[in-house]
Amino acid sequence: FFLQSTVKEEMKFEKYFEKILYVSFSPDSKTIVPSSFDGAIQLWDIYPCREIQNMIGHLSGVEIVQYSPDCQMIVSSSTDKTIALWDIKSCARMKQLIVHPDVAKRVQFFPNGQFIVSCSFDKTVCLWDMKSGKKYSN
Repeated sequence: FFLQSTVKEEMKFEKYFEKILYVSFSPDSKTIVPSSFDGAIQLWDIYPCREIQNMIGHLSGVEIVQYSPDCQMIVSSSTDKTIALWDIKSCARMKQLIVHPDVAKRVQFFPNGQFIVSCSFDKTVCLWDMKSGKKYSN
């Protein structure tokens, strides 16, 4: 039994990246944002295939990135042990959270966009209020 694949490469993003760790699609499916070891967060327009924003602020590699549900912000975690919240239009870092004693391996917006959850190899999960930037405690 042979299954023929119908998947084909649609486009190739031609730029040097130092080890891509994660890629996130925007909720509106118009842009992508990869995370890489170089510490920069680059927003790419899918059609046409081009870089449109570059957000710099982490001191080392970016582990993961994710868009907010309304496509207005990006959250990122870095090996510099910080989580950053970015405004997409201005490319400005809105908040920086020093979260875990170890690297936050995953960060994610809640579906309503009001909270961020993070987890780390330090065996903790943290919940953050987006407006205040404060961590909820148990």
